This record gives sequence, structure tokens and C-alpha cells, in this order.
Amino acid sequence: MMNKRILVVEDLAVARDFLCQVLKNLGCVVVATADTGTKAIEAYQLHKPDLMTLDISLPDMDGLFVLKEVKRAHPDAKVFVVTANNQEMLKKEAIALGAVGVLLKPFGVKEVQEALKSAFPA
Repeated sequence: MMNKRILVVEDLAVARDFLCQVLKNLGCVVVATADTGTKAIEAYQLHKPDLMTLDISLPDMDGLFVLKEVKRAHPDAKVFVVTANNQEMLKKEAIALGAVGVLLKPFGVKEVQEALKSAFPA
């Protein structure tokens, strides 16, 4: 479908593996994964992916802080925030900080596909 290069940032191995598998099934290339904010920022610098999926809850720092750091260094970065927190405030803040969208957990293939379509309109 896409052939986009994706960086997956998620601290829970099960969720990370699931998202990677879904992305691969949709034709994306997962260039790297990270389970902390520090590794996420490093991986973004190294791989400069087409899109980063970014979990809000990371063990070392807030995902929104990671979003700010990545957008500061790479203003054109496409970041999709992933969260189980369905609060409007969080969504608004993520979008205000430059996220291209918010993917709510739990998600399935359809939600990931819609997220990709919205990040990369044809």
C-alpha cells in the first residue's frame, strides 16, 4: 500500500510488535523501533523516517516532550501520537505540538490504515 519508512516508538513489547506487524502488512518498512524517549530521539536522528508513531507513555520521559524535541530538530517530521488516553485535551495538545494525528489504543488494522491515509494523503 504505502512503502513508507516508519519508526515505531512503544515501550510495551506486545503493542510494539503488533503495530510493526500491521505496518509491514500494509506495505510499510519499519526502519527502527524504540522503547524509550531517549532512544526515539536518537533513532529519529539516525533514520529520518517518513513517519514516527509515538507512544505518549514512555518510561523515561513524556511522549509529548519527545514530540517537541523531534519537531524542534526536524520541523517537517510526521509524528502520529499513540495513546490509550482518550482525553480531548491530550489530542489537542499533541496536534498543537505538530502531531499529524492521534491513534487511540486499542487499535486494529483499520485504524492504522486510516492513520496512514491521513498522514500521507494520495
